[in-house]
Amino acid sequence: MPKIRPFKSFVYNENFRSKLGTLVSPPYDVITATELSKWRDLSPYQSVRLALAENNDDPDRYKKMSALFLQWKKENILTQVSQPSFYIIEDRYQEGPVEKTRLGFVGLLETVPHEKKEVLPHEHTLAGPKKDRFDLLHEMKAEISQIFLAYDDPTLVLESIFDQIRQTNPLLECLDRTEVSRKVWALSDPALTQKLVQLLAGRPALIADGHHRYETAIASIPLCPWVQCYFTNLKNPQFSIHPIHRTFSLPHEMSFESFLKKMNEKFQTRPVEKIPDHFNFSDDASCIRLFVSTSDRHFELVRTKKNDDDAEIFSIHADILEGILGWNVKELSKGTIEYTHTHDDFLGSLQGPGNRVGLFLPPTSLDLVMRLAKRGEKMPQKSTFFYPKLASGLINFDLTDYS
Repeated sequence: MPKIRPFKSFVYNENFRSKLGTLVSPPYDVITATELSKWRDLSPYQSVRLALAENNDDPDRYKKMSALFLQWKKENILTQVSQPSFYIIEDRYQEGPVEKTRLGFVGLLETVPHEKKEVLPHEHTLAGPKKDRFDLLHEMKAEISQIFLAYDDPTLVLESIFDQIRQTNPLLECLDRTEVSRKVWALSDPALTQKLVQLLAGRPALIADGHHRYETAIASIPLCPWVQCYFTNLKNPQFSIHPIHRTFSLPHEMSFESFLKKMNEKFQTRPVEKIPDHFNFSDDASCIRLFVSTSDRHFELVRTKKNDDDAEIFSIHADILEGILGWNVKELSKGTIEYTHTHDDFLGSLQGPGNRVGLFLPPTSLDLVMRLAKRGEKMPQKSTFFYPKLASGLINFDLTDYS
């Protein structure tokens, strides 16, 4: 089963702690090209500078990010924690009117192939993002973000340990630019770290986020047999999954009217005035329900589920993207689809060039994700959005130092 260990991470030094919220960033794959400059402009020491190149056409982009990481270590902008530690992280965030808390910890995981069924994927991956992360990892030899893994522990071992240390001073704390309050405690006590090592020993872990980076880690075992991971308990009652909506341009030869006509062959459709900010997708477990939109028209789509494992995300890919539009995985890998997470971003993406159409989805069921992962089955790319995202740059792993 999964083997984990504490390590001596690199973190921003004490002189930067008061500005930490402007130095950490979301994971690289949720930062759009238009957002990148905003993140870079926050600080010359913004962690996004180690994850995303300013110019993707620059053949030396990975070397430049590697040189920057080395410079930050040399100048003690990033300093190494003195003792091998696990890093317990408490994230506080608002979801509507409710404040929620997610608890997890960061450690090193021995990288194992998926065939061992110790680390369970649930999404398909694409070759382009994996090559990008592979080239950066092998040049910089460092990870500034973690694979997001979830385990199932009804005995609440991590939660019990946290109760013992929560009143002590954290190593790091900040309110970041995504409005998530984060506190980090370095746990080096041998008895307590051993409890976390044993916690994962008898349990498989689900990849919640970071499929491309984990497959990159598998391909990089000769470089380093360990990968930096964040672990959280599925039994945490405030664990959140948000939907990921799809927007795209119809083929030039297809009008929206002909597209909707084909949709009517697969779904019951009815026009609605607008996509509401918040709504109840359907409590009827036998139905699939989603919305299709243009910039000024919205339609509700409903059909009966084919089986217990059927879900909106599968219907979108099988019935619409493949069945109606004829797009295969290769076509989708070209960036044909734009992914958005919020109501406002979804509506904004419909204003782009071309004959724009959007598919507005409910969140994917966590039970479905776990059920398929345990069977070795995968969902389409971008099926889940585990929230809140982890903070890149908060805990950093130098692959040349396993200690």
